[in-house]
Amino acid sequence: MTAFPHLLGLRYRYLAELAGGALLALSWLAWWVSRVIGAVTMAGVPNCPRCGLLNTSRPAPSLGSDWVFRTFGCSPYRCDVCRERYFRPAR
Repeated sequence: MTAFPHLLGLRYRYLAELAGGALLALSWLAWWVSRVIGAVTMAGVPNCPRCGLLNTSRPAPSLGSDWVFRTFGCSPYRCDVCRERYFRPAR
């Protein structure tokens, strides 16, 4: 009786590490996609998603990840009351 061959010639520990890394990468990607979708669907809502107030301003893009949202036509906004930073489509 021969032993069951390892999948792709790798040890099971390395396969588990690869699967864990892939799962982590996919969950990170899903988180970013959900943030972009959330920003795009807030097209007609001028208020803060956290506190609901209309006191918002457009800060200067400061994060390196802002380019992801700019690709989809979204701009950063900051609530003047609760200081929540969020994205919504540029007008």
